[in-house]
Amino acid sequence: MNAAGVEFRGVTRRYGDVVAVDDVTFRIEAGTLTTLVGPSGCGKTTTLRMLAGLEPPDAGTIHIAGRDATRLGAAERDVSLVFQSYALFPHMSVLENVAYGPSVRGQARRAAAELARVTLEGVGLAGLEGRMPSELSGGQQQRVALARALVLEPKVLLFDEPLSNLDARLRRRVREDIRDLQQRLGLTVAYVTHDREEALAVSDRVIVMDRGRIIEQGRPLELFLAPRTAFVADFLGEANLAEARIASVANGRAVVQCAGLSIELDARGHEMGTARLALRPDAVQLAAAREGDAFVGEVLHAAHVGRFVEYDVRTAAGDWFVARPGAEAQHAVGSRVALSLHRDGAVLVD
Repeated sequence: MNAAGVEFRGVTRRYGDVVAVDDVTFRIEAGTLTTLVGPSGCGKTTTLRMLAGLEPPDAGTIHIAGRDATRLGAAERDVSLVFQSYALFPHMSVLENVAYGPSVRGQARRAAAELARVTLEGVGLAGLEGRMPSELSGGQQQRVALARALVLEPKVLLFDEPLSNLDARLRRRVREDIRDLQQRLGLTVAYVTHDREEALAVSDRVIVMDRGRIIEQGRPLELFLAPRTAFVADFLGEANLAEARIASVANGRAVVQCAGLSIELDARGHEMGTARLALRPDAVQLAAAREGDAFVGEVLHAAHVGRFVEYDVRTAAGDWFVARPGAEAQHAVGSRVALSLHRDGAVLVD
């Protein structure tokens, strides 16, 4: 594949008085997978559509392989988009669906069919060439849509919520297939999803958006473990956000006090005074409350979800979401629990 880098420079897109994408700048290195993630309406799909050439920006420039592609049409950009709905032709066989693109580009019918067979084999669909889309499972339809994009050998491959129509088990398998194929072929991929787990699982880089702006961008694990902002901490890690006070700072470490508890953390440039602390659900530990405990709450809800029990706990610092490993709930609804903090999963945020 002829992978290419992508760069957005100060790109803005408006719909009347509504700013859908606001002065967005980022880079996707050739041969990597970058995910745009955020809540509905954050601007991620509009950004993808501008990259595909389906919508023009009102300001800024878009570069593909070092070339200014801002005013190029969709057909001139050498990119392929895998739609959320797959958009397969229902009256065509699997082979005909995949061979359609090369045929439209002028390849002979036999050559296009052979290229389609090779591509289908590469995505694990050999032997299904004669089937109709209605005869395929959701995961197989997704692979046909992927093959139809790959057969054109694009410089950049775009995915718009590609797994949203699949069940949980199939989503996990197909996202692994997409990541494996991307790495094996060295594809440049821009991937849009609202699912944080999906974004963390498949990406080389993650760009978190909200209200048309980029809030943070970086490697998935860095954003999950050490977000800079409260928004990213909450969106990627379902963090509890609590008011805190930095009692002291020395050698880049801060003593942080929250709800009567103290914890030592990376200061991250913060100084003494009020601060905001983000606590992932697994950073909060629970025990049966005893006389003299510093921080006590009441269990409002307990639910067993696989290897974890999820608790909603009402405290003086607000309602906290806590996830603890275990096969069944150890703390009953209505019981009093003592809360303590572990520095793994706790971080100071802006």
